[in-house]
Formats: sequence, C-alpha cells, structure tokens
Amino acid sequence: MDSLDLTKKSFGAVTATNDTGETAPVKTVKREHGELLYYPLQEKLPLIPAFDPIIKLYGQKRDGSVMPSRKAFTFQDLRGWHASFFLIDFEDDLSDGRLSILGELYRTLFTGILRQNMRVSEMKSEALTGVEGYFRELLTSPCIGRYRGNIPHMGREHVGVDILDLPVLDEFGKPRYLMSFVRENVKRGSLPRRLAVG
Repeated sequence: MDSLDLTKKSFGAVTATNDTGETAPVKTVKREHGELLYYPLQEKLPLIPAFDPIIKLYGQKRDGSVMPSRKAFTFQDLRGWHASFFLIDFEDDLSDGRLSILGELYRTLFTGILRQNMRVSEMKSEALTGVEGYFRELLTSPCIGRYRGNIPHMGREHVGVDILDLPVLDEFGKPRYLMSFVRENVKRGSLPRRLAVG
C-alpha cells in the first residue's frame, strides 16, 4: 500500500464552484447508483452546505496540518451528528480496517450491509462495490470524498443519501482513520410516504 506523501499535490487547489454554490469536485466517478466526488485537502476546504458544520469543524481541528488528528475530536464536538456518523480504524499498512463506531442512522439505512466491528475486507455488498479502493484513495491522496446517490439494497433504491468521508491522522501523524457522515435525501412526494404520514 502506498503511504501518504503530504507534500504531494495530486489534486489542485479548490477554487471553482458549481451552479448550486458548492465547490466543484476535482474528480467525479460515476457509479451505477450514484457518483463519487473528490475534493483536495489543501489550504481551503470545499464549500458543501449540507455538511458545512462538519467541514468547518474539520478545518478548525487541522491545526496547521493537511488533516486533523482523530484525537483532536471529542464526543461533544460531534453533537447532533452521532447517529449519522461512522469511524473506520485502518491497520498501519492500510490493508484493512475495522468499523469501530456505527451510528444509528447508518445502521438503519445500511441494514444488512454494515455492522459494528465489521472489517472493510468484509464489505462485499453490491452497494459497496469498490469501497476499499475508494477509502484507500482518500487516505493516500489526500482528499475528502463524497457519495451522492441511492442505496441499491433490500428495496431501498428509492432512498437517496449524501455521504461525506474525511480522512484523519493517528497520533503519529499517519492517515489511519476515516470519519464518515450521512444525510438521508428521501423523496417525500411518494404516495406510500404521504399515506404513512397521514
């Protein structure tokens, strides 16, 4: 596995914005049920309004580094995001990792796909095809990742999600953790949803 070279500038600085006022990604990979977006980790972090509080917090915790340390974050820092959060702790060589924290919204949205203490190498669902390579790229590039799309699993294809993935350092300054935050984007105009609401 390649190690992170913090002097490497694999992506350019973030400057452009798209028609929604968000920072335009420097790389987009189309997937069958959505897209992966990549944003560089340089001086200026991307503008993504849906995740603005998290990105601001991430920037504050960087303390002059390209990315912050996991130990810089406290439980209280993530108030309001606990249910929407997961943390993967990767091995030193990044060959595999363990899902050490799995919030309730993640658990609900990805029932049958993700579970507490699951290994990255066990993530074999169609919904997670290629996730190992994606995680590896976030940790070694370095960059922020985002998935926008649907969950192609157990009849949840209609459920839209927006996921932000942030790499963080261990106590020795090596990228070894991935913090992820999910937001559900459900189309509220469907007949079953209206009937269920009353």
